[in-house]
Amino acid sequence: MPLLLSRLDLDQVTADPEFIEHGLHLVQEALIGPADPVGGADWPVRLDTDHPRAGVALVAPDDGALLAILAADALAVWRTALPAGLVARYLAPAGAGVLGVRGTGPSAQALVRTLTRALPSLAEIVVDGGPDFAAACGRHTRLPVRHRRAEEVDRLADVLVATGPAGTATARAGALVLGEKPMGPRTPMPWDLALDAVLTGGAVPRPDAHAVVLGGSGRAGGWERAVYAWALRRAWELDLGRTFTLD
Repeated sequence: MPLLLSRLDLDQVTADPEFIEHGLHLVQEALIGPADPVGGADWPVRLDTDHPRAGVALVAPDDGALLAILAADALAVWRTALPAGLVARYLAPAGAGVLGVRGTGPSAQALVRTLTRALPSLAEIVVDGGPDFAAACGRHTRLPVRHRRAEEVDRLADVLVATGPAGTATARAGALVLGEKPMGPRTPMPWDLALDAVLTGGAVPRPDAHAVVLGGSGRAGGWERAVYAWALRRAWELDLGRTFTLD
């Protein structure tokens, strides 16, 4: 029978540190491998997003049998967080110690978790969000967190990440800037293009000349399907969710 996975179920899946590490691997494989990889859970799946309010359906690609319905928004934040982690792993300045975060909410939380996993050298987080957000960052990462104004966050960060329309970032020279939207005055660069040179042995882009824009990529879109498939397998292993019938 198919499985119904709520947001709480999927929060338990993504709380597993292996979720982030495996997700980074899947993003990289999508960039250097086939245009539409089908791995991630040792079997392919197909996404059906025709009814996003009801959830994301995973179906078997051969006969269309329904495998699971996942809460529609539970994995959405990882579409930006996982690419951000891979970019940071390859393009962050050596020995990066301070993560600057502009913005709050689930997307920012996922970015903090992913970036601190991707960069073990990070030793401090500076945020412009409120005390609740700062406390949550500390709980998730066990790192000291300071609250500062946005311009101070920009100045202190070795890696700066922003959610939403952040506008202008006055990051210091040599810092890596990541954003869900373009951030002036730096030239915007899509995340997959930023990684192209690294993964193909070409000229590595200067981190301080660009602001890496996160989000979907047509070239590497297959990794999202693989992440959903891996999450389903992990939910089975953890005995999460509930089965249901189609009657």
